Amino acid sequence: KTEISIDDMDSEVQKPRSAHYISDYKTHVFTSVVKRGNSTVLHLSSHVEMYNSSSLPFRIAVLGDDKVHDLGIVKIAPKSTSVNGSGGKSLLKESEELMTHSKFGLPAPLLTSFMIDTSETLCLQISPVLKETNDFALAGMFNLPPLDRLVEIATSSQGEARRVIEVSCSPSTRARNLSSLVANVCCKVTLVDGAHPFVQLFIEPRVVMTNRLPVSVLLRTPMPHTLVSSNSDSGGESLEHDDDSKYATHELASKESVEVFTPGPSIAISLTCADVPIGGTAIGWNEGGWLDIPLGKNKKILEPLKCTFPFETKSLDSYPSSCKTTSVGSGSEFFVLEADDVTPDLKQTVTRTSGSSDSCRTVVIMVCNYVVDHIGSILFEEVAPSDNTARRSSSTRSSINSSFLDSSPPFSAFSSRLHRRRVSLLPRSSNLIRLVQLTMDGDEGMKRSVPFRIEDVSMTEGIDAMPILWMDTTPTGFFLYRHLTTEGSELHVVPEYVVFNGSNDVIVVKQLSKNPFSLDSSKIYPIERDRNNSIVVQFDIPSLNALTGPVQIDKVGLRICVARSKSTGEALGSLAVQTVIGARDSRLVIKIGSFNAGEEQSAESSVSSSLFEHDLIRFRVRWSEMRVTLKDTSFGENEKYEENRAAIRKYLEHHNINSSEVEQRLAEARKDYNKM
Repeated sequence: KTEISIDDMDSEVQKPRSAHYISDYKTHVFTSVVKRGNSTVLHLSSHVEMYNSSSLPFRIAVLGDDKVHDLGIVKIAPKSTSVNGSGGKSLLKESEELMTHSKFGLPAPLLTSFMIDTSETLCLQISPVLKETNDFALAGMFNLPPLDRLVEIATSSQGEARRVIEVSCSPSTRARNLSSLVANVCCKVTLVDGAHPFVQLFIEPRVVMTNRLPVSVLLRTPMPHTLVSSNSDSGGESLEHDDDSKYATHELASKESVEVFTPGPSIAISLTCADVPIGGTAIGWNEGGWLDIPLGKNKKILEPLKCTFPFETKSLDSYPSSCKTTSVGSGSEFFVLEADDVTPDLKQTVTRTSGSSDSCRTVVIMVCNYVVDHIGSILFEEVAPSDNTARRSSSTRSSINSSFLDSSPPFSAFSSRLHRRRVSLLPRSSNLIRLVQLTMDGDEGMKRSVPFRIEDVSMTEGIDAMPILWMDTTPTGFFLYRHLTTEGSELHVVPEYVVFNGSNDVIVVKQLSKNPFSLDSSKIYPIERDRNNSIVVQFDIPSLNALTGPVQIDKVGLRICVARSKSTGEALGSLAVQTVIGARDSRLVIKIGSFNAGEEQSAESSVSSSLFEHDLIRFRVRWSEMRVTLKDTSFGENEKYEENRAAIRKYLEHHNINSSEVEQRLAEARKDYNKM
């Protein structure tokens, strides 16, 4: 019997592991103390711990004494959940899952001979738990290096503290029809108290392929043993399609991943966008057939693989003039590369990183640039010179207009769940593109802008966004800005103005020579200038049968609009309308405030509710006593009130409102209120 004594648990928190010798087993156990929420937890560890960093459960066994010692199943690592949040798991349940499912330590009695004989290896067996087979249908073995070698690995100065072991799980004689499965076991060794090796073994897939496109994709492969990661950002609920028994097809939303346990030196994949485009030209499976991704230790994609989603032939029939163009790309380009590599757009400014040695190898599917359409009706197309020498000679916008004539079909526009807008995949930043707006189907109904390069677009949103001109140099009313991403640029096309309804009522916005539109509370809608290069509108409030007079709102500033009854012409109240500098959704924002009712409407409700209906006084203090005095300015005791009173009188006189009558009614209302 061995007793481990810790005098003060709190003082041991966050300290390195401590070693304790167990004489009965002639080995050591390690202790560490951590804080989890409000609890202090003591962790007991043996020399070897197993972790499952994949989405596939594995059964673990130790081979020794001519026996197979089954240790159980190390399951999928649980997702991080909020312990204190609503629906969060209790600390006991969370710790139980963490310790018994996603990791566990090898029993100390099974490590006795391994620790006594420093030249003996430890043989471990892993068996993937597949849905269609039993636990031991596939099994693979590997040897842990001897104790002396583990100490050398931990103290090595050549970065060998983490090693990768490829374990091939082959079928047994009863399951010869199954394909072999290969997993990586990453061995990380540290020393406890400077002398005792502590080994952490992580079971990982050979490679993780992550979709970093802003749209969902279908990934198809003829190889076995691929599955969607359960740790994907959107919950790992991607669909698997079995359209053809020869292929496995996975649907990956943006940021979702596929884990690969395929045997062999490489895996073949094919890609296409999963969603049907809601605008532009439809695209198909990647051009050129299968993409070959190398697998194995020290195997990587040396240079980013440039790929293309080709335009479908049927979809090209709508754009006959673009079909004749041979100098422009035939689809939407994207890249497949290592996660620690950079796209061609960033080659000149960013060098390739060495990557994190503590993470699984990841291959990403990405695009250099894409655009987010805040307008909802914009497409983009690539343009190229009709003459091969025009590209170098065209340095100004005017020369671009006259030289760059050929264009590709419009790029596909997809509905993005991530951005809640339409998005389109764009070419590299140095390529020329232009904006396209459809007024009717076909080439005749396409209105095109002046070409531009993504690298020339402003990186400042709001008032400094870059304006776009039509080919005849007239303003489009659209503006562009971009945000830098890890792959390239995220382009945003926004209108010059949007209207935001900050009131509690539904408001109908009426503009001369434009169709009126209804705006619900807390919603926005784009609005354009009229033929006179201004915005003059009226605001209709159906719930009150009220309508304001015409007001010009295209300039920055605050305006008070009087709302009158559409039946009697009587003033019912007012709306405050303010035009301010915009941000992500537009260059400028027209904000509609809450409807301010007149005194007749205020009298209909109780005095107390009308006086304090939209007021909020919040105090958060830790004083033992507090006294608050609210000063009623209606008695005219301060100068500021008198100034405001004079300003209100001028406003009423300007709008032909009987100020004396209003003052009399206000005095009566104050008198009634003071009697309460």
